[in-house]
Amino acid sequence: MRSFFVFHPAALFLYFAPVIFIAMFVSNPIITFTSLCASVSLYAVIKKERFLNEILFFFVMFVLIAIVNPLF
Repeated sequence: MRSFFVFHPAALFLYFAPVIFIAMFVSNPIITFTSLCASVSLYAVIKKERFLNEILFFFVMFVLIAIVNPLF
């Protein structure tokens, strides 16, 4: 797998800008879940050693946000 660092920054922008835009502004649950799975997978590939340690923190934050969000 080629690293993203070998690509031109403009090409990376042309890829990531629509992907981030779609993930942020589409409320379809399937697209949102796919975006979540893809981002977690990419994070696991990039941070191989620290991923298992940090996944607990992300899970705790997810639960905390899910509990606090309906209050506001």
